[in-house]
Amino acid sequence: MTDEKAKSKNGKLLVLVVLIILVGVILLQSRVVQSLDKEYSASAQKKSLLPNASEWDESWAQAYQEMNQGQYAKAEDIVKEALKKAKNKGSKDSRLAAGNDCLALIYKKQGKISEALPLYEKNLASDEASLGKDNPGLSNGLKHIALSKMSKKDYASAVEIYKRVIAMTEKEHGSESPLLAAELRNLIRTYDLQGDYKNAKELAERALRIDMAAYGPTDMVTASDMNNLALINFRLNLIDEAFENAVKALSVSEENKNEAISKVISLNYQYLLNSFEKPYLEGTPDKTVAFPEKVFEEAKTLKNTNAAEAAQKLLDNLETAQKAACGTEQLGRYLVRLNNTLFAQGKDFAAIAFGEVAQKILMKNMSAQLAPSVVNVQSYIAMSYDRLAFKALKEKNYNLYQNLSAKSKENYSEAIRLAKEAPANTVSPAWFKTLHSGLASAEQRMKECQRALSVAKEKSKTGSL
Repeated sequence: MTDEKAKSKNGKLLVLVVLIILVGVILLQSRVVQSLDKEYSASAQKKSLLPNASEWDESWAQAYQEMNQGQYAKAEDIVKEALKKAKNKGSKDSRLAAGNDCLALIYKKQGKISEALPLYEKNLASDEASLGKDNPGLSNGLKHIALSKMSKKDYASAVEIYKRVIAMTEKEHGSESPLLAAELRNLIRTYDLQGDYKNAKELAERALRIDMAAYGPTDMVTASDMNNLALINFRLNLIDEAFENAVKALSVSEENKNEAISKVISLNYQYLLNSFEKPYLEGTPDKTVAFPEKVFEEAKTLKNTNAAEAAQKLLDNLETAQKAACGTEQLGRYLVRLNNTLFAQGKDFAAIAFGEVAQKILMKNMSAQLAPSVVNVQSYIAMSYDRLAFKALKEKNYNLYQNLSAKSKENYSEAIRLAKEAPANTVSPAWFKTLHSGLASAEQRMKECQRALSVAKEKSKTGSL
């Protein structure tokens, strides 16, 4: 293995270790600081020590043992005594700085941020004096301070500190380095906690571009970036983008079988789905809110001439419709129309998301009168999956293609079943023909996908020999 390949491999392993710890924190916001502590706590132990410092090393080990057992007072006493001895022996700053970091960590573990922060700041001032304010060696110290600021909900200060770290990293490693992407994620999380989703999205897209170029579209690092971007897009109510990122991330995680990250991505996807569906499925209609019937009818007229305008009208009044008719067939039909207009625009991920909620509502309120709407939305869901599968095939994303084709087949089959069970003359012969044609196409593509995957695996084996 060449030196360059070794560096690349080691860099990727570092990024993955960080991601395993951190990829889920956007979802679990209350645990952000605790999760990040796992990454930075280790750095306290890596401060350079003087040689032949066996007495100090023993104190250090005892302090960490007590801390890990929750005996913070004992750990604190051990470190303070060691610091006192180090000062008396005229030890250099490296040992004192390591002790300060250890003591600060003990305070942080107890939630005593106000006591930990001055120690980190003291070490940083000392490092700045000896190394200069732009030295990359300051990064760990700066991140300790940023985390402390985040614990105190001083996000504005944390943002400025992370920007400084990013500037150092970019200067040292370049604008396309995956190590830079890892630092961008710290700022993304801070923006997310701050509620600045616009800036979080911009940086999340940048991190994704960097890792996509470095590792490719089917790597777990890239999947983690997609996962984080999905949640940010969801916060911005960009439903089509959110579900596109989430589905692609899930597909990659299933293919790679990295249990730690796959579990987080799967949980995040479920969180996103539940958060999206809950407002429409749960609760009771608010009788004081008027259902936007006029908009609903206008969208029907506009659907075939200006789908974008029809969809926008429906989206603009969606919250009102949800409040007025939560969980009822009236809201179900509204969402069917929204599904149809989004499909006409080519926004298939959003069309599927709204369509599947509509289907759940309508099936709960099923009647002969609703049968046409049920068949309609089930058919459009199938066609959206069909179109997305074809797009994935063109991009040679075979695992995603296989998953989407399976979903297409499943939904075409369900649409045909529902159409057969609907009252006579509810579904036209032409529509039956369309559904059967779509099902046959999906089945054929699944066979083609299996062949393509087999060829790809053979090429991979040949290339590895």
